[in-house]
Order: sequence, then C-alpha cells, then structure tokens
Amino acid sequence: MDGLRSSARHIISLVFHKSFRLLFIGDKCIMIVERVFRLGDRGALLFFGASFLRAEPGLFVVVFLLGSIFGGVKMLRSCKYCGRIHEASEVCDAKRSANERRMNNRKQTIALSFRRSNAWTNKSLAIRGRDHYLCLCCKAMLPGTTRQYETRDLSVHHITPIEEDYSLRLDDMNLITLCERHHEMCERGEITRDEQRSLVLHSMSGGEEYDEHTIVM
Repeated sequence: MDGLRSSARHIISLVFHKSFRLLFIGDKCIMIVERVFRLGDRGALLFFGASFLRAEPGLFVVVFLLGSIFGGVKMLRSCKYCGRIHEASEVCDAKRSANERRMNNRKQTIALSFRRSNAWTNKSLAIRGRDHYLCLCCKAMLPGTTRQYETRDLSVHHITPIEEDYSLRLDDMNLITLCERHHEMCERGEITRDEQRSLVLHSMSGGEEYDEHTIVM
C-alpha cells in the first residue's frame, strides 16, 4: 500500500506540475482510494466523485484510473431499469424482467407474421381436410361437446405454441382442427397436449370411430 501511495502521489504531481494545492487534494483522494482498496467501500469513491468532479475533473480521472489499475475498482452506474446504482455488468431483476418481456413481444410478433403468411393459410386448409372439416375433440365426445360432428367455427390449433417452439409451426403432428369451444379449452390446458396428439394420430391413421383406447388421458 505504501508503494501504491507513493506511485499515485508521484503520478498526480507529474500531471499537475507539483501544485501544492492539488497535491494536498491528491493526498486526500489517495486516502479515499486506499479506503476503497482496503474496505471495498465503493461509496467512498462515489463521495470522492461528487466532491471533486466539478472542481478537479482531471484529478478525478487520474485517481479513478489508479483505482481501476491497482485496486480492481469496478465501474458503477445508475440503472435505468431499477433506478439503483450497481455494477455495470450486473443484471438486476428489473432488467431481467424487461428482457423477458422484450423477448416475448418479439416471439409474438414473429408468430403473428407467420399466421398472416401463405404458408400458414395453405397448411391450415390441408389440416382441416385431413380432419374431414370436423372438430376432433367433438368427434371424440370430449367434455364440452354439444354435438359429435361439429363443423361450425373451426380453426387449426398449434398443440405446442409457435412462441414456445417455432420449428413445429408446420408440423402435421402439432396441428389439430378444433371448434371455438374446444380451442379455448386446449389453450387453457383443460385438454392436455397428449390428448390432442392422440386425436391427431388417430386422424392421420384414417380412423373413423373412437373407443376407450383411442385417447391418451
């Protein structure tokens, strides 16, 4: 530490041409930097910055560089996400949540763009034809069925959502024709994905009738 104190004082004296006033301030600053090194007190460095940045900006830069080189002082900054002051490399909870929201919004945008594409229009028509333009849940008489052969308000549902696995967006085994009621039930998880896949497998095999072994509960 004595060697660091001597080296820091020497560098400051060279930079400021041995000005007595600045050397006095430099000694005070070195004491603060020593405190930072010894105690890990980054608050002391912030206090130093607030006290001397306007009066002696050059001195602030020199001492901060000395702290970075000899003491491993890490850069702190005010976080725009949480409003606290912490290390620049730290990912706070607020930033992590913001990143997750940004990623989810991006996935939703990609999914929406896909649903407007010709590839999806053609695939959804092909899946309806495969399922004989019937809701497969109604055909299997699952809970929520009002009539077995439902042809109204049909849509094609992704069993594994696009946002969860984009690679399955056109996979026939991941697509099922449903009425509006059963579509909502599948979205809520009231009809499991395994149940939906068993219905798809039955439809792809050309099966017409259902028995107690058709649906995996």
